[in-house]
Amino acid sequence: MDQKGLEEFLSIKQYVHFKDVEVEYIQGKPFKCCYSLMGYTSQEGDRIAIYKVGWNSVKQYFAFEWVPINNNKENSVCFNKYSLPKNTTDLFQLCYISNHNETYGVSTPFQFVKSKSKLYDSLKSSMCDSAYSGSDLEKEIGELKAENQLFRHKMRAVMNILTNMQSLMLHQQAEIDGLKEKVDEMTMTKKNDKKTKHFDVDLEELDPLPPFPLY
Repeated sequence: MDQKGLEEFLSIKQYVHFKDVEVEYIQGKPFKCCYSLMGYTSQEGDRIAIYKVGWNSVKQYFAFEWVPINNNKENSVCFNKYSLPKNTTDLFQLCYISNHNETYGVSTPFQFVKSKSKLYDSLKSSMCDSAYSGSDLEKEIGELKAENQLFRHKMRAVMNILTNMQSLMLHQQAEIDGLKEKVDEMTMTKKNDKKTKHFDVDLEELDPLPPFPLY
């Protein structure tokens, strides 16, 4: 993708921002998502849905919740644990879907996991069996945490670009569908015009009827 294309992806207007989305969520627990509205007021029929990354239709959701109708900038919805995806390998994302089935906001991807990483505990256990001192252990853990944080930031940046690309694709598909409808309407209008003209010509070509006899 060239620089111009990348700028187009990143300039997509989003009316909803999902806040503090984590990389992992524990499976089997209620899932709360927080979001803020940016120049938009929630409408009757708006909802927040969970989709598998790569979705291409608003009907492909795993679960959804109706959004509260108010003028608050900061809002949240909570998903019942029984409605959440059971898959622990795929990536998912939150999407704000308007009552007209338009995408007004997407979150960075995340996973549902059975349990969070126990990196610290396993590392501490292995270090205690080695010749590492307490300061060495803390230093090693600090470096690993810093590297892990850097990796997460990079992954979020890449995922932001991907989600923006997905939003653009959905927007372009909506425009294509609209153009198709206009083309179909124009085609139908032309066909009707041709039928009318043909009918008029046929009437002109008809021979005049003889006078009706009076007796």
